[in-house]
Amino acid sequence: MAGTLLLEPLHSEKQLNKQWLENLLLHKHGSPVTVLSWHCVLPSSREGFLSEIAYVKVIYANQSVKETEKKLVFKFLPQDFESRKFVLKSGIVKREVAFYKLLNSPECGEICQRSGIVLPVPECYFASYAEDCMTIVMQDVSVDHYKTVIVKEGSTIIQTKAAVKAIALVHAFGYVYLKHGSCKKHLDAITETVDVDSLDEDFIPNLQTLASMYEGTPTADTFRALMPLTKALHDYPLRYPLFNTILHGDFWAGQLLFSDDESKAIIIDWQFCNIGNPVCDIMSMFFMSSDIYMVAHHLEEILSDYWYTLTRALEDNKMKVDFTFDHLMANAEELWISGFVNLGCSIHAFLPAGNITEKRLKAAVQFLEDRGVFTKLIQELSCKEG
Repeated sequence: MAGTLLLEPLHSEKQLNKQWLENLLLHKHGSPVTVLSWHCVLPSSREGFLSEIAYVKVIYANQSVKETEKKLVFKFLPQDFESRKFVLKSGIVKREVAFYKLLNSPECGEICQRSGIVLPVPECYFASYAEDCMTIVMQDVSVDHYKTVIVKEGSTIIQTKAAVKAIALVHAFGYVYLKHGSCKKHLDAITETVDVDSLDEDFIPNLQTLASMYEGTPTADTFRALMPLTKALHDYPLRYPLFNTILHGDFWAGQLLFSDDESKAIIIDWQFCNIGNPVCDIMSMFFMSSDIYMVAHHLEEILSDYWYTLTRALEDNKMKVDFTFDHLMANAEELWISGFVNLGCSIHAFLPAGNITEKRLKAAVQFLEDRGVFTKLIQELSCKEG
């Protein structure tokens, strides 16, 4: 489409203008429009750690419609030097752009139309990046009363179920696409190995923080023993495969927008998307957001909701699966640690921001200790390293 050639990613909202918006809407709708007015608002406080956000309301008209109002969310590279350096070094910019390009591909549309899947992701108008800039434009789902809900004491069972049902639809789509998709060009960035060195820049200092919190106890020794094993921890899910699909990679309540009654969720921020075991996303939600003891008491119930959503979507795509609900349950029991790894990479960000309490953090540690997870890991991984 001609309009595509006129669109370049922007460094910030300061470069946004009427012509760029008209080109954006031409690119999206396929016919010229005239922007009558537009207004940009920045959030009162920074909403994300790895990006800058701007909210734009645009009123436009074309030959067939006199006046239309759209509310959009613009996402740019972070302005903070260290955050910017991290997102560029780690490759998460191209991952997120590739994910949205995949969702906008004709093949994605065919899969969703065939099965009736409505992916729980904001509609994307544009996604592109250059060497030192990125722009992603999405619909603002707050107009449909979707909202952020972060409960530092732990997400409720209703919120947790909404989260796993939402990610189940993405996992179903990803499974179908990986099995039968013919155009794989958008998967190149997503299938690249995640840069664990970048993750360990946070993970190892956070393990040191945990060791300090438990100073004088055997738990402190546990965290110090894990520090030289972090690369093996990142790879641990490879020991217990289930099936491969598209993962979110950083799945927690801060990446979700909930409906008014919190029974439905939309997933945002796909910077860490990759290919892997879907249980990793589920465990990430459990440890980063939910009360882990609530999860333990309702694990089968929560995973049943996930399983029903996943398998129904696969059946609607005429896909037969060679794994069962019992396989899913068993896999979850083997991969509790994968959720802790995601939480472990986020402690220095989560505690000051009030996304988690120290009590809930310690409950997650106690949960793993009670199950002997740390002891098993250190024995397995130390033998491998030796």
